[in-house]
Amino acid sequence: LKVWDLDKRRVVRDRRLFSRESGGVVCLSVVGGSGSDIGGGGEASGFCRSTRLFAQGKDGVVKVWDAERLLQEGPHGDAGGTGDGDGDGSGPLASFATGCYNFCRFSVSCLPHQNQGDPLVALPGSDATVVEIWDAARGERVAQVRAPSLAGGEAAPEGGPGAGEVERLGMLGFDDSLAAGKGGLGMCMSVCLRWAPSLGSQLLWAGYESGVFACWDLRMAEAGPLSLCAGGCFGGGEPLMAMDVDGTGLG
Repeated sequence: LKVWDLDKRRVVRDRRLFSRESGGVVCLSVVGGSGSDIGGGGEASGFCRSTRLFAQGKDGVVKVWDAERLLQEGPHGDAGGTGDGDGDGSGPLASFATGCYNFCRFSVSCLPHQNQGDPLVALPGSDATVVEIWDAARGERVAQVRAPSLAGGEAAPEGGPGAGEVERLGMLGFDDSLAAGKGGLGMCMSVCLRWAPSLGSQLLWAGYESGVFACWDLRMAEAGPLSLCAGGCFGGGEPLMAMDVDGTGLG
C-alpha cells in the first residue's frame, strides 16, 4: 500500500498488507469514519464508525485495518501483511479467506447508524458464477447469490428463479446465443453492493461475462433478480468489467 500526498506528489506512507508470496493486492476500499455519508442513510454504524481500510488479495484473502492507526505509524512498515501482527494492534482487525481467485474486484457496503449490522463484502466465490456476501467483522459468509440459468430447457440453479422467471427474462430480449453451451450468464466480472435508503435494504448489482447485469434485493435474493439488463449492456455480449452505483443505491 502506498499513500500519496497529491499536493507534493510524493509517497508519504507505505505498508506491506500481504506477503510477497500472496501475489499482491487486487483492490482497496476505504469506508466509514465520523460523518461519512453512505448513500443518504446517515453516518455509518458499529464496525464502520471509525475509518476502515479493506484490502482484497490475489490469494483470495480479504483483510480489514483501522485506517487512521495505519497512517499514524511511521512512514514505512509491515502492517501485519506477513501474518496477523504481533499483538500490538499492527495487524488487521479482520482477515478471512474467500476462495475468490479471479480478477473481479470486491465491493464493500456499511449500514447507516440506525440499522445495526456489520459491513458486508461482495465478491465471487470459488465458483465464479456465484456472488458471495461476507460479514467482514465476523469473517463469515452470510449469503450466496446465483445467476439465473437461461439456456433453453435447463433447470434453474438451486436458490435461483424458477421457469417463470427464465421465461420473463426471455421476454426482455435476452439473446439466447450468449448462453449457448454455458447454461447461464458466464462468470461474474464485476459487483457493486449498495445500501438503498428508499428501500431500507442492501442491493447487489452484478455484471457478467455475457455483458448482462442483474440487481438483487438481499432480503429476498432467492426469489431472483429485481431487474436485469437482458440484451447485453453494450451490445455484442462484451464482458461487463466494471460498474458503480450512485448514493441512492438504485442507479
